[in-house]
Amino acid sequence: MLPVEDSSNSPHTPEPVRVLVSHALALFDATTVAHRLSPEQRDGLMFAAVCYAVARQVDASRPEIAGRDAVLATTHDSLTPEQRCVIASAVAFQRARLRRRREPAFLWLSPHAQATALRLSALLMLADALREIPATALRITHADGATTISVAEIPAGFAVDTTPVERWQRYIGPLQIAELTSYPLESASDTTRAWEFPAGWKPVSVPLELQATESLTEGIRRILCHQFERLLARERAVRADEDTEDVHQMRVATRRLRASLQVVAAFFDSQQIIRFRGGLRRIAAALGSVRDGDVLLDHLQRYQEFMPEPARDSLHRLLAAVTRDRAKARQTLLTRLDTPDYARFTRAFASFLTTPGVGIAPLPSTEVPPRVRDAVGSLLWRRYEELRSFETVLIDGPEEIQHQARIAGKHLRYSIECFAEAIGEPTTGLLEPLSTLLTTLGELQDEVTARRYLAELGLADDPGAQAYLVSRSAERAAWRAALPGQWVQVVGPTYRGLLLEVLAAL
Repeated sequence: MLPVEDSSNSPHTPEPVRVLVSHALALFDATTVAHRLSPEQRDGLMFAAVCYAVARQVDASRPEIAGRDAVLATTHDSLTPEQRCVIASAVAFQRARLRRRREPAFLWLSPHAQATALRLSALLMLADALREIPATALRITHADGATTISVAEIPAGFAVDTTPVERWQRYIGPLQIAELTSYPLESASDTTRAWEFPAGWKPVSVPLELQATESLTEGIRRILCHQFERLLARERAVRADEDTEDVHQMRVATRRLRASLQVVAAFFDSQQIIRFRGGLRRIAAALGSVRDGDVLLDHLQRYQEFMPEPARDSLHRLLAAVTRDRAKARQTLLTRLDTPDYARFTRAFASFLTTPGVGIAPLPSTEVPPRVRDAVGSLLWRRYEELRSFETVLIDGPEEIQHQARIAGKHLRYSIECFAEAIGEPTTGLLEPLSTLLTTLGELQDEVTARRYLAELGLADDPGAQAYLVSRSAERAAWRAALPGQWVQVVGPTYRGLLLEVLAAL
């Protein structure tokens, strides 16, 4: 991002940045009666505009997220955590669909702070929509409770995308866009007047990807925030029961977060990590019960398709029982999502993920914050050692051993994925054989889960259920036969050599 001394309205400021900030401030100044924001929020709008404009200047694929992350990385004492997240939310909401429940920076704010963030987002979005219009062709007025934007020519974009107008009308008030009768206008709003940041405010460069040379704690905090967004993004669809994949992806998000938190636990306050992992574990358990029913139903339906037509009726009792149990599990999940405990967890976790420096363990003896490259080697290798410790017992071991090996393998996979951006291209070579192994171990575990599930449903003696379990046992034999070769691909010298090369390159 731009350093503070180059971020004022000066010849050194990129034109798109200068114009967006100036237009945003002109809107703010001309409509104070409408937006009802305090004068202090003017600085927040300016900061939001710079971070968003610069993120777009550097060709960020998601400027609203890159800009938000830049705001969140600002640690100056003059910004409180709440102020930082208000500004970050205003940037994050520079997209057509306003998803308030899935933005961590917004989630934990007070209702008053949330209202401020939404108004700032409306100001910034409208300024962005007007950025192509020169100052001499723009007039901003507010009278009789309504804001009027007069322009020499109404941008074509307003006919296609009315989001900026709708956002303004929803959170600020009436708005109309009108064409000027004369042009240029000497009395038009002067959006070119000088502006500069308050002392000490300095945007910083924050890539979307994790970098090997950045602070481990703050880099991981950002990646965890992105993962938490994915969890929140699935919640609404899970509640609506739109697609079984939503339950699966939300569950995966909880597992990734838990695994990532466990990997970096030594660098944060242990009690906080324990609480957050506990909250994730509780929601994962509720999701897991629904997911088990979904997996079994899907497998049963595919199995039924290949049965002779007269024999298909034998599965009706089994399908009905699993469907009823899945419905009960879904109701339990919805109850969990509606509990005060879940609401407290999401707010606390969102606050942790969007507040730089909070919850960090004491620095090492060097008193220098560890970088990603300083710690990722031992973290990944330890996960690999945990998986490899199953080498002498996995192939012929009991089902529980294979299940534990699968958990260890998932921990390694999630850890690699967590640091994938810092590792780079070799990530593919590490993940592909590991994913193949985990698929096989997953199929073996699904067969075990199916047996236990049907026994719990009281269908162990049902003819249809018994025939189904016999077919699952046959599949299990094929998966077990594939296991030794896949295991060698992960614990053999080629894989170990690649992992060592990756760690050495960091």
